[in-house]
Amino acid sequence: ALLAARRQADAAEDHRRARLVVVTIAELHLRSGNPAAAEQALREISGEQPSSSDYEQLTRSRLLIARGRPRQALDVLAGIADRARAEGRDGSLASILTVTALARHALGEPGRDELAQAVELAAPDGYRRTFLDQGAAIIPLLRDVRSTAPDFVTDLLTRAGRAPAPHGRGSELRTVDGVGVI
Repeated sequence: ALLAARRQADAAEDHRRARLVVVTIAELHLRSGNPAAAEQALREISGEQPSSSDYEQLTRSRLLIARGRPRQALDVLAGIADRARAEGRDGSLASILTVTALARHALGEPGRDELAQAVELAAPDGYRRTFLDQGAAIIPLLRDVRSTAPDFVTDLLTRAGRAPAPHGRGSELRTVDGVGVI
């Protein structure tokens, strides 16, 4: 599907959509535990004008964390968090704060305040993917903020425990014609 989307975007000379496909490929590589492939995918668009897309910046931040550069990730995240707050985009802000908590955790800092804020924003609207998409790394952090929204966090922890392993059979991401496919 991503290969077809990329071909369509390229044929239509729709650079914004082509960029979105590349970022999605990078995100899937990260989820499958392959930061090198994610970095390679993002290199394809690194020479272009920097994106203001939260999704792209979040993906870049996740890559920085995976590559052991959480301090750089925090710099990226601070800018998009300010913009999300100013624009009242609570769903985006919850995602940004969640990744910020993971970056702080990678630095040996608690990240509890950011994650608690993310839970407060996400719980009323049931934004579960915000947390579940982070994988196993978020589980111990969620346990620390359970009191923020006990039912919501308990549900997240239960769902996270049932989630299939990201490296299971059939979920491998491979490259075809320079595009990652599952």
